Amino acid sequence: MMPLSKRARAWLVYAIWIVACLLLSLPSLSYADAQAGAAKAAVCAACHGQNGNSTSGDYPSLAGQTSRYIFIELRDFKAGRRSDPRMSPMAANLSSEDMHDLADYYAAQTLASTDFKADAMKVEGGQEEIRQSALHDVSSRRLQRPERNSARGGAAVCVYRSSSSCRISARKRGSTTRAT
Repeated sequence: MMPLSKRARAWLVYAIWIVACLLLSLPSLSYADAQAGAAKAAVCAACHGQNGNSTSGDYPSLAGQTSRYIFIELRDFKAGRRSDPRMSPMAANLSSEDMHDLADYYAAQTLASTDFKADAMKVEGGQEEIRQSALHDVSSRRLQRPERNSARGGAAVCVYRSSSSCRISARKRGSTTRAT
């Protein structure tokens, strides 16, 4: 057998990586049972309403939410990453299968329109919180220290930093390059 070149080995590694990612992204072979979720949702109806359509502003409507979202929220309540005095004890006794069943049931329901009016003060408070969070994210980005690039004989300075890349300006040549 002839040895593979360095380039062929790199392509083979990339191909295996892509196949692995595709296989991991496929839905699992065990499907949740929305009918079982309907029976388990009887307890939830007291707060979240019939078929997941809440009639109170104190409880969210679950109908029409994605099953992934509902599952993650239930999982987070059970794990303690989210806390609510009414919801945390309810999620504490759910198994993973129960959470999947409930999530599929509520995802299959249709959201009904309500006459609920949002509190303008709470909406404005939420929008202000988002604005403050965005301002904090921008102000918390730090510039990197200038680094010497001895191979090129010049210094490079990080102009700005985002989560995935840094634009570097080479002083000596006056060019701009992008490094990841």
